[in-house]
Amino acid sequence: MGIAANLFRVVYATWRQYIYTAGALLTLTWKWLTKDKDYFTEYTYPEPECLKNWNHKFVQLKDIRMHYVEEGPEDGDVLLMVHGFPEFWYSWRFQLEHFKHTHRYLPIKRYVYFFQSQLIPEIAMRSNKMKMLEAMFRGKQAGIRNSQNFTDEDMLAWKHVFSQPGATTGPLNYYRDLFNAPSISRKLQIVQPKVLILWGDEDNFLDKKGAEFSVQYCRNCRVEFIRGASHWVQQDQPELVNAYMEQFMKEDIYGTVDNQKEFKSNL
Repeated sequence: MGIAANLFRVVYATWRQYIYTAGALLTLTWKWLTKDKDYFTEYTYPEPECLKNWNHKFVQLKDIRMHYVEEGPEDGDVLLMVHGFPEFWYSWRFQLEHFKHTHRYLPIKRYVYFFQSQLIPEIAMRSNKMKMLEAMFRGKQAGIRNSQNFTDEDMLAWKHVFSQPGATTGPLNYYRDLFNAPSISRKLQIVQPKVLILWGDEDNFLDKKGAEFSVQYCRNCRVEFIRGASHWVQQDQPELVNAYMEQFMKEDIYGTVDNQKEFKSNL
């Protein structure tokens, strides 16, 4: 049964990848035929002021040199903040400002089927003056609901980072290798430390059931759906996210919160 399930997963993922790739290729071909040739011109955007005056550092790992930003007292408890794609350390700017006086803060710089294709996602993201990024963060369907939290300068910051040579390929390679990860036992899949999941209830990229399903992989987990927040929840509702983070770090037992939902693991 395990072999059959793994085989089905590989076949299904491959089929979905081909479908999404074919659709993207047809769309790009149509754009090339009907739009001005400048549509595919790649631009390198300047660094905006909002990315400066932070404590930028680097660490050399085995095969990569990783960038991170460090703020807060050296003897403070460490908050290691990671992110998905297409985000980068600046996605945590509201949390950086909020916790920098009490915690040592380390945000590091580092959907699925379409991103697994070769070259096409890079072309799509960097064409048309990177309008795909604008749609993701400022579009009516998927964008940040509290538009004042994502300014023109913030948009320029995203374009600056992802217009650098190779800036999109590295993160995309994670998705390309997603279904090649080795299988691990159910026991080893269980997250042992206490977990808090904050999920925007207007997330257009991921279904709410994903949050509920994640509970089954945690020994002690709580899910909070943030009303009116998009996929970019820590940027959309930073004050509420910061409050939940503070509560989570200070308390061992949590009561339910009005208009929120708590899920208990069966483990």
